[in-house]
Amino acid sequence: MKIDISDFKIVEFKKSDFIKPLRASFVINEHKVDWDFIKSFDSVSIMLYHESKDSFIFVKQFRAPLYYYENCKDYESGFSVELCSGIIDKNKSLEEIALDECIEELGFKPKKLFYINKFYTGFGSGVNTQHLFFARVSDDDIVGVGGGVDNGEFIKSVYVKINEYDEFFAKNKRSALIDYANLWFRYIYKK
Repeated sequence: MKIDISDFKIVEFKKSDFIKPLRASFVINEHKVDWDFIKSFDSVSIMLYHESKDSFIFVKQFRAPLYYYENCKDYESGFSVELCSGIIDKNKSLEEIALDECIEELGFKPKKLFYINKFYTGFGSGVNTQHLFFARVSDDDIVGVGGGVDNGEFIKSVYVKINEYDEFFAKNKRSALIDYANLWFRYIYKK
């Protein structure tokens, strides 16, 4: 995926529709503590498995915090490979939001979603919950082109063969949730 990153800079943070910085002040065992954290939306994530290709379908996406963390080396340093995901910001069920994300990001509309579990993320910097789903898909489930919404997401579908998972992620950045989903698939789902 080719994109052009220019004029990247850190600017004064004033307001966001997605996060809210907070500071808690409290006393624990007679020690005063101030703790900065971020309030953010809960989210859904979906592990998609393409049966005939024996592959997972992931999202490759540019992430500005990752790019910054990697010292803005080159635009590739800002890409991660992730599960299809989205924030819970609509008055819809978790399943409906998960299906919407599959269509928006990857162009697939799974016939059935399987709920795996709920996880807490970011205990130190802010807590939210992430609901993990699984879906089997085929080319019959393609209903669009995917790619995300036209607001700077720059999403690309990535197919990773089950037997090439470790080799692929030796060269690509990922979150721990992708590994959890992979282990769940191999040791629970496949049994």
